[in-house]
Amino acid sequence: MMDKHIIRITSYLSTIAIITLGILYYVLHHAPVNALSSSTDLTTYFSYSPGEIQALEQLNSEKVMTEAEVDQWTQIVFELVKENRSKDDATRLYAYFFAAQRDAAALSYQIKKKLSGSLSTVSQKTLCLLLPNTCASLHASEKTDAYSLKMAEIVTDKIRKRLEAEKKAMDEVTDSKVPQEWEKNKAYFGQKIGYQTPWFMKTSSQFRLPTPQSYDTKDIKNQKEELKTILSSVTKEQIEIANKWSAGSGTILTSGQWLNLANQYMAKHKTPLPQSILIRSILAMGVADATIACFDTKFTYWKQRPEMIFPDIKPNIKTPEEPSYPSGHATLSMAAAIIMDHYFPENLSVWNETAAEIAHSRLWGGIHFPVDEHDGVELGRKIGNWITKKLENQ
Repeated sequence: MMDKHIIRITSYLSTIAIITLGILYYVLHHAPVNALSSSTDLTTYFSYSPGEIQALEQLNSEKVMTEAEVDQWTQIVFELVKENRSKDDATRLYAYFFAAQRDAAALSYQIKKKLSGSLSTVSQKTLCLLLPNTCASLHASEKTDAYSLKMAEIVTDKIRKRLEAEKKAMDEVTDSKVPQEWEKNKAYFGQKIGYQTPWFMKTSSQFRLPTPQSYDTKDIKNQKEELKTILSSVTKEQIEIANKWSAGSGTILTSGQWLNLANQYMAKHKTPLPQSILIRSILAMGVADATIACFDTKFTYWKQRPEMIFPDIKPNIKTPEEPSYPSGHATLSMAAAIIMDHYFPENLSVWNETAAEIAHSRLWGGIHFPVDEHDGVELGRKIGNWITKKLENQ
C-alpha cells in the first residue's frame, strides 16, 4: 500500500517538476526583470486607419471606463457561458470579447490620454456579434454617448471582419474522417476548434504534436497500468479536485477559470486598469491559441479515451466526448501559467502549482492516460513561450 502512495506522489511531483522546469527556463532566459513596466503598454490588437483615429479625435466623452464596468461585463459573459449560450465555444468567445474591450480602451488611451468613454457600449455590441440570439437581452447599464458609439462601431467592425474571415476559412475545410473505432454520424465536442483562426500562432497546426508512440499495442498497456496504479490510490480529496477543475456543462470552463484566477489576483494587487485590460485580453487569446493547437492534434490522431480501449477502467468524472490525446486541461493550463508568470513572476509558485493540479486532476478523474497529460504540458509550454517571446519583441 505504501508503494502505491509513493508511485502516486511521485507521478504528481513529476508533473510539477516538468511545469516548474518549463516556467523556470522561461524566467531565466526570457522574462524581463520588471514585466509590468516593459510589456504592459496598452496597445491595440487590430490596426486602425488614420480616418478611424480622426473620427474619434473629433468626439469627446464625459464618461470614463471603470473597474466596476469591466467586472460587470465579465460576469455577464461568465453567466452566458454557464448557460451554454456560446454553444461549447466559450474559449473563442472570451478571446474576441476581451480583445474588443482591450482595443476600445487602448484607442481611448492613445487618443485622449485617458480611458475615455464607456466600455459597456463596445461590450454589448461585441456580444451581439458573437451571440446574436442573446442580443435582445443585453442592455448597457447606462446611456451611451456619440464617442462611445463611434468607438464601438470602429472596434466591432474589426471583430466582424475577423469573424467573417474565420467562418469562410472554416467552411472551406473538410472534417477529418471519423475512424472505425469511433461512433459515426455523431457530433464530437470541439471538432471545429482546430480550424479556428489563431491570435498569436502562425497557423492552427504550427505546434501539432507528432504521432504518439505511447498508443502502440505494447506501450498502451504500460499506460493502462500506470493509470490503474494512480486510480488504485486516488483519494476522496483528489476526486473532489478532479470535479472542481472538470469544467463541464454549467461552468465557465477551464479557460474561464484561468481568467477568474487572473482577475482575482489583479484585483487583490490593484493592477492599474489599463494593464489589467491588456493582460486579460492576452491571457484569453493565449488560452484560445492553446486550445486551437490542442484540438488540432486531438482530431488529427483521434486517440481513444482509457475506458474506450480498456472497459475495466472506471472514470471518477464524466468523460468528454472528444479524443484523449493530448489533454486540453494540461495544454491550456501550462500556456496560461507561462503567460501569467510573464506579467506576475512573483507568483510563479502559485501559477505552477495550479497548472500541475489541473493537469493531474484528469488522471485522478481517470479520463486520460499519463502520456496525454505529459505531452499536453509540453505542448502548452511551447505555445506559452512562443506567445511571451512575441510579446517581448513587440
